[in-house]
Amino acid sequence: MEADLVNPNVLIAAIFAGAAIVVGAVLLLLSRKKKTEGQEGRPANERRRVQPVIREDGPRVAGARRRVPRPRMRPQRDESDEEPSDDFGELEEKKKIGTKKQRKLEEKERRKAEREEEEREREDRKERQAEYEERRKQQELVEEEKQKKLEEEEKKQKEEEERREHEAYLAMKESFVVEEEGVGKFLSEEQVNT
Repeated sequence: MEADLVNPNVLIAAIFAGAAIVVGAVLLLLSRKKKTEGQEGRPANERRRVQPVIREDGPRVAGARRRVPRPRMRPQRDESDEEPSDDFGELEEKKKIGTKKQRKLEEKERRKAEREEEEREREDRKERQAEYEERRKQQELVEEEKQKKLEEEEKKQKEEEERREHEAYLAMKESFVVEEEGVGKFLSEEQVNT
């Protein structure tokens, strides 16, 4: 019964996840150990000696040791004519970057890529919308032309029908011929009553 409770796929995934965590922890410890060693390979607990400041303009001044410029991590510049690029991969090769800063740079690069992708999508959407509007206007013009032609055709048919009716009326009018006028032959009602 207990064998049915554990899915073999879940068990395998858990084993792989545990192994990945162990490998990641070992790699993290090794990288930190390398970072703690100095540039010349000295252990981190060995202190660096500070050279005393020798001033040419006079004797030593109190606090001069504190004013000694500290060596800072500056990117080494080549004397070549190449301009520095914004590629973060090349920057990583030139100097060591802390994990926090590396994550920050990667996040910045990811956001930049997302912005560029969104901008491309907006441009594509604008182009598609403009094409759609153009096709819709063309379709409206075609529909208007069809409507005008249909109205003209109906108007011509109506005029033709009216012309035929008028010709039929004139033909019928001519077929009835009045031979004599009978104005005096009809009696009015008053005359009939008398």
